[in-house]
Amino acid sequence: PPPPPPPPCVFAVKGYTCSPNHCASDGPLDHDHCRPSLQPDLKLNCQQNDWACATSKAVAECARRKPACVGFALSGQDWDTAKFYAKNATQVTNTDWTFWVAQ
Repeated sequence: PPPPPPPPCVFAVKGYTCSPNHCASDGPLDHDHCRPSLQPDLKLNCQQNDWACATSKAVAECARRKPACVGFALSGQDWDTAKFYAKNATQVTNTDWTFWVAQ
């Protein structure tokens, strides 16, 4: 079988801090639910586990949504979808997601 893909935080994103096993919620904290504050989510059109493609497209979209966008989350389980967050979002633990927040 092919080797497993590298973990998402291997793909460093300039100006962002990566937090594996996290996403964020801008509503009432509901355990580990990811509730993006900036809609809509973005379909990335990247191949499964192509984290380099996914992070570069998510960074570009977050930059387009500035100043509101301060971070984004990507999931190996819900592949090809990026969620975007504003400064009022609170980081939550969720093992299906990886969260990048602007430094």
